[in-house]
Amino acid sequence: MKRRGSPKARPAIICIGVIAIASSLYSNGALKAVNIAYMSNYQSGGNVTTGTAGGGTSASQTNSNETSDDELFTKILGHDANGNTLDDDDDDSHEKEQEKEEADTNGIDIDMDMDMDMDMNMDVTGEKKQGETETEHSNSSDSNGKGKGNDKGDELCPAINHIFMQDKVLPENITHTPTRPIPRVLHFFVKSRCMPKDVADNIKQWMALKDHSILIHDLVEIEEYLSKDRSKSESESGLALAFVPKAFKCAFQHEVVLDLARFVWLFDHGGISVDIDFVPGEGFLNGTLLDRSEKNVTQQFVIEDSESHPTPRFIAAAPGHLATFGNILISVAGQYRQHTFNGTRTDYNYQKLRNDIYKKTAQDEFRGKDLNQVITNHVHGRGDSSTSIGIVNTGRTAGKMLLQVNVTKESSESSGLANDKELKQCVVLTDDSYQIDTKALLEVSEGAAGANTSTTCPDGQIYMSNTFIPESVNIPGRKIPKIVHMTSKGKCFEKNVADNADLWKFKDHSFFMHDDAAVQRLFNSKEWTEFPLLQEVLPCLSSGAMKADYWRYLAIWEYGGIYTDMDNAPGYGFLNGTVIGDDHDSFFEVERDGFPSQYFFAVSPHHPVAYFMVQITIERLIYLMNSISKARNAPVVTGPGAVKTAVIAQTGRNYPGKGDYNGVFHRTVNMFGDPRSAKRGVYCRRSAIAGSMDLSKMNMTHYLSTPQGQNGKPSHSCTVELLENTKTNS
Repeated sequence: MKRRGSPKARPAIICIGVIAIASSLYSNGALKAVNIAYMSNYQSGGNVTTGTAGGGTSASQTNSNETSDDELFTKILGHDANGNTLDDDDDDSHEKEQEKEEADTNGIDIDMDMDMDMDMNMDVTGEKKQGETETEHSNSSDSNGKGKGNDKGDELCPAINHIFMQDKVLPENITHTPTRPIPRVLHFFVKSRCMPKDVADNIKQWMALKDHSILIHDLVEIEEYLSKDRSKSESESGLALAFVPKAFKCAFQHEVVLDLARFVWLFDHGGISVDIDFVPGEGFLNGTLLDRSEKNVTQQFVIEDSESHPTPRFIAAAPGHLATFGNILISVAGQYRQHTFNGTRTDYNYQKLRNDIYKKTAQDEFRGKDLNQVITNHVHGRGDSSTSIGIVNTGRTAGKMLLQVNVTKESSESSGLANDKELKQCVVLTDDSYQIDTKALLEVSEGAAGANTSTTCPDGQIYMSNTFIPESVNIPGRKIPKIVHMTSKGKCFEKNVADNADLWKFKDHSFFMHDDAAVQRLFNSKEWTEFPLLQEVLPCLSSGAMKADYWRYLAIWEYGGIYTDMDNAPGYGFLNGTVIGDDHDSFFEVERDGFPSQYFFAVSPHHPVAYFMVQITIERLIYLMNSISKARNAPVVTGPGAVKTAVIAQTGRNYPGKGDYNGVFHRTVNMFGDPRSAKRGVYCRRSAIAGSMDLSKMNMTHYLSTPQGQNGKPSHSCTVELLENTKTNS
């Protein structure tokens, strides 16, 4: 069996995650095929009282009382570098027997034969033995370079209470069988292979499972695996996830790194993931629980029922499964929640989202009946019976499926995956003097220099030209540039529409009318590393109105300025734009229903609230678009609901009234007016010419809401659409 990531490798996998701060002692060589030891020498004196393999009991067992999230739309709106395996040829039968006796005295029953004619007596811990010098310990591993951690020298574990753990890899004919799509391998995701003893003690209990391989992935390997180019798949799923490297650059909190790593590994190679503070209980049946259900159904993806344990701790999957793909999408779409940590609202952090990540796709995409089974089987809701999931009803297992074991705070922090160094590579939200790329703005709005753009319009219509004033863009001492943005299908308008647009051409302000071509140019203008799924979700937009919503948030994020719908007219209180002062970081009108306005607002470039607008739209496209043929979702998914939630995430307030609100990263949201002034049109006369606009003559009917099923898009979810596109592009 080849070690993780090799094109021919098919590891059976249980992934186990941990919590803490970034760094790693482990070295390179993540994709090498290695021979790994099977653990036969358990250390005494641990925090966990071990029992039989698969049925260990814990010294301390706790239960989580966390409640699961409400749905989004109901909110207003988470070495030893020489630790190589000993060479099989060096085994000594007397030492083997002695070590087995030592293991037995610790209450561990290990089947050393493993139904194979092979010698498995190897030290997988790399822990310094009593009386052994550090030099002797560092030289005790196999010198052939096949053990993990031998690429960068002879570093030892930093403390006596840290243990170096190696992989346990069994032949593929044991870990992979034709009757079980979910491979038998445990994946541990840790900061370093040198881990605290209480963490290592937990891993040892998983090591005792018969017929299961154990793969330990440290932060260096995780970085290498998730950062590599994925334009072509090298995994068992056969599918490339091109957005993963961008997503990894944006992941810096432990839970975000852990979820991305475990989901991508499970999608690529299949297996099982369990949190680090759990050990197998009697109900796990030595790993055979996932073999088949009572109805002789082959399990492809398995999670727990949320009532038994709402906090995510267990997931198992075959390679390339739809549910795992959905987990990846929701997790990546929710990465923006890492940045709300210094806000006043905790319900928008990533930790609160995690409960839904693990169950959302399963609940929305799959249907089934509970027939009082231990594992309830559900099939894909669109009639694809070949794709299924299983839900473990943990109250019906023969004993506890998993046992929770105390891991000290210090051990958690020294074993976790927080990845702070990647933060600045993804997005910076603290700079209120961001300089706009004027050349890029002109290229996006006007097209490439010398492009053949027709200015001829049908009879009775007027061509709307852009107005560019260089001094309006990057103004010293001013946060919001003097730029007005509108969007339309084209640039030819009836006279009343053109006259209304002219009202927004204020003195000293640039004016840009972005047509469909300009909208698409913006989406394609750069890689958008700060928005890993920005381009992927475009096929999920059900109407022209949804695309216009999505575009306006991105345009304001990148270039800043004033956005207004084309049927609005400036109000007398807007004072030709002069009401926006140099110190204002944003401008929102309190609209008639008390929400921040989405039809008319102004923001400085790279303001967190604009970042949240884009990310929340992406999150809702994935989370709420159960059918991309339904354009009626626009107000909640891409429209006013997205802006309202972004302002909440930034300020921590549900309905901020008139005033200045200091929010995330000390960036300000400035609210103007109240519902009464909005009705009077003080700052913006909303829909001033809507009744007199003939959209059909201007070829703009695609901005209207499209009746369900008439937009030419399929009725499946955004998740299914993106998986189909991934298959096409792989």
